Amino acid sequence: MISSIDNSISPFHQAILLLDIDGTMIITGKPLAPDLASLLMPLQNAKRLCITTARHPQGVQFVLAPLLGFVPTISLNGGAIHLSSWSTFDHAIYFSDQSIANLIEEISSHDLTISCYGTDFWAVSKMSSFVQEEAYVTGMTPMMLSSSHLLRCIKVTLMADHGLLVEIKSHIALNISSIDANFSHASFLELSPAYSSKASMLKYLLSAFPLDSNSPYIFFVGDSQNDLEWAQLANEAWTFPSSPNELKQICRGVLPFNDGPGLRQFLVNISLCKEI
Repeated sequence: MISSIDNSISPFHQAILLLDIDGTMIITGKPLAPDLASLLMPLQNAKRLCITTARHPQGVQFVLAPLLGFVPTISLNGGAIHLSSWSTFDHAIYFSDQSIANLIEEISSHDLTISCYGTDFWAVSKMSSFVQEEAYVTGMTPMMLSSSHLLRCIKVTLMADHGLLVEIKSHIALNISSIDANFSHASFLELSPAYSSKASMLKYLLSAFPLDSNSPYIFFVGDSQNDLEWAQLANEAWTFPSSPNELKQICRGVLPFNDGPGLRQFLVNISLCKEI
């Protein structure tokens, strides 16, 4: 791994750029900077840009639509892919049985917030400070959780004290093989169907790009633990000083600043826009 950008990076011919949003493109809760959008626009126009994020597509639209319009998106950490518009799910992976409903019933007596996401809803068990913050940064409005939401759910986030979430994660690992549980932050435990990995969505993603090669060169830039899979899938991944060490170790290099400035430098230095 290197810590600076050099000019030997592979050209962008027959390649695509995958980008995380929060911590990579923007400071969470802040808008996309116009100068960064202007660098990304040629890539979008050439169908070389894709967004990969834990956000719901409505939250993606809230950040990108004013400046970039629609960008093909893999959202909810691999739970859904959108290749036509943010309001249309071209492919989604739902919890396929009662496992998530049974788990939520088991843990509902604990002091936590349950947040469920589907193709057309965001539902929460209570209006906690976690929910209020997410509503602010995503531009989404939650509804109150009901049993019907658990049957068409793509992702669940449990929000509580880290110690409690560690116990729940251990319980899932021992007792429920059909659910994956991973921390996105210390107080956020994300649950998803065991087969809804980012890798499973890659073949659908590639169909959106007019490339001659079936195996294009993939650049990825991301900043957090839930970006590890994309970094491993990409031909070339980049991250930031504040990122987890595990992510840094599998990336080609560390950009000097997150939240937009480092990505700007990355785009300028590897001359992506000149290659299309």
